[in-house]
Amino acid sequence: MTVDAVLFDLDDTLLPDRAAADAAILAAAHTAVEQAGVDAAALAGALRAHARALWRSSPTIGYARQVGISSWEGLWADLTGDSAGLHALCLWAPVYRTTAWSRALNEQGVHDARLAGELAARLLDERAARHQPYPDTIPTLDGLAGRYPLAVVTNGAPALQRAKLTAVSLARYFTTVVVSADVGAAKPDPAVFHQALRDLGVPAESAVMVGDDLVRDVRGGQDAGLQAIWIHRQPNSEEPPYEPRITDLTPLPDLLQRPPAAAGPPDTPTGTAS
Repeated sequence: MTVDAVLFDLDDTLLPDRAAADAAILAAAHTAVEQAGVDAAALAGALRAHARALWRSSPTIGYARQVGISSWEGLWADLTGDSAGLHALCLWAPVYRTTAWSRALNEQGVHDARLAGELAARLLDERAARHQPYPDTIPTLDGLAGRYPLAVVTNGAPALQRAKLTAVSLARYFTTVVVSADVGAAKPDPAVFHQALRDLGVPAESAVMVGDDLVRDVRGGQDAGLQAIWIHRQPNSEEPPYEPRITDLTPLPDLLQRPPAAAGPPDTPTGTAS
C-alpha cells in the first residue's frame, strides 16, 4: 500500500462499544434485582426493545439517523453540542431514558417511577466506567504515530466520542478527530472522510481507512477514494469475502507497507444504527 495517513473508526475498532454497552445495561439492571426482585437479563432485554421503539418514534429520529447516533447511545451518552439537532436530543434524553426504563420495568410487573429514574442515572455511571481500549490498540498506535499522521473518523455525538478518547488516553495519537455530528452527516457519507483528509492535508488515494463496519467504514472509505482495511475482531464462517482484513490491529503496521492487493467493495452490511 502507498500510505501517507491512516484513518481509524473508533467504536469496536479501537475500543469495545456494543459489548461495553451490553455489560453496562446488565449491571444497571442488577439494581432492580436488589430492589424489586426482577430478572436482570430479562429487564436488560426489555430495556433495549423499548428504547429502540421509543428512539424510532421520536421527533429526533431523522437527525439521529443523519449523524449516526443509536438508541443505546441515547440511553447514556453526553449529547451536548452546538447544533439544533443535538440540542433537541439533549432536551429529550432525560425523558427518553426514564421512559425506556419505566416501560421495561412495567413489563416485569414493576411500576416504580423512582426506580426507573435511579436506573437511568445508574446506567450513565456504569457505561462511563467501561471505557477501555483493546489490548492491541495502544501498542499499534505507538508504532504508527511517528510514521503517519493519524485521524479518528467516527459516527456519534462529539462530546461522547471525544470523552471516550480522553478517558482511555488515546486523543494524543490523533492529528484530528472528525465526529459525524460536527459534519452533519454520518459514515458512509464521503463528507465525513473528506473532512478528515482536509484536516490532515493528504489526498484520498494516499490514505487508508481502518474500521470494523463493512458498509460505513470499508465501503464508505472506498467511495470517498481511500484504501480500506477491514478489522473483523470476531470472524465467523458466514462472513463475506473481503481483503485486506485483520482480526486485531497488531499486523496493521506491516500491512500498510505491503504492495496494494485487489479488493472489491463489500456486499454485506454489518449493522445499522437504531
